[in-house]
Amino acid sequence: FGIGGGNLYQVTAPNAGTAVLIGSLGVTSSIGATGFDVSALTGASYASLTNPTSGLSGFYTINLTTGAATLVGAFGAGVGLVRDITAFAQAPPVAAIPEPETYAVMLMGLAGIGWAARRRRSSR
Repeated sequence: FGIGGGNLYQVTAPNAGTAVLIGSLGVTSSIGATGFDVSALTGASYASLTNPTSGLSGFYTINLTTGAATLVGAFGAGVGLVRDITAFAQAPPVAAIPEPETYAVMLMGLAGIGWAARRRRSSR
């Protein structure tokens, strides 16, 4: 997907440069996209669109079926060009699984402590 000229496009063959118009963002066509991302988890898409006249940016959700942009919120007064956004959907937590080497090092450490304790007892 890509944004240009106030429209959403689907790039069907990136190497051939084929882009299919999905629809208008419904936002002034003079607004340029400076950040665009689609969440791999939810499929929701987000864009940072900046009005080149005012220089102010806003955060939008983009409907990938129609191309319609919906303002989530402005970045505030005096906040200009915003680039490179990433979808903020959070992945579910994953439990850490120790590598086999971790167990080997732990066992060697315990064996070393046991050997030192036994040697200390034997020398008394």
